[in-house]
Amino acid sequence: ILHRWAHRYVTTPDGQPFPPEQLPAYRALHGERVQGVVLVVVCPPAPKAVWVSASAGPILAPDHQLLGVVADSADITPILALRPEVERHAAELDATFNAIADGLLIYDTQGTLIRTNAAAERMLRFTPEERGFPLVECLTAFQVETPDGTPVPVEDAPHIRALQGEAVS
Repeated sequence: ILHRWAHRYVTTPDGQPFPPEQLPAYRALHGERVQGVVLVVVCPPAPKAVWVSASAGPILAPDHQLLGVVADSADITPILALRPEVERHAAELDATFNAIADGLLIYDTQGTLIRTNAAAERMLRFTPEERGFPLVECLTAFQVETPDGTPVPVEDAPHIRALQGEAVS
């Protein structure tokens, strides 16, 4: 039944037939946990395609025998309708970020540099390899100093203090 249904009503996001053996429920029947598979469903008489995010997982007995499958799907069509607006806002934010004359560095919570603006790129001259360095390595390489030339210990650098929740100017 799953195969017939998939062949008749399900496609990949780019319009290709969705392989039935890749359906989350089918994969869960074979012991796999699957999350967030995007597929497109067109079931007559509904005139429109529905974009779906589907997940599934096996239900196992204590002895690991397959008892069944739990499957979940969510209609993400309304979210995808917002994509052009989100992309426009992202482009505006990107243009604003890069237009700022001050060098901006954005780090994740682990201290990995995830984004810089054009001013920071010009000032710091990061090589592509250096962009992926952990923050502590970058600060050590740059030898951060106060205006009078006193070295700033890495743990006292504004970047590190900010990552610890402190507001630093």
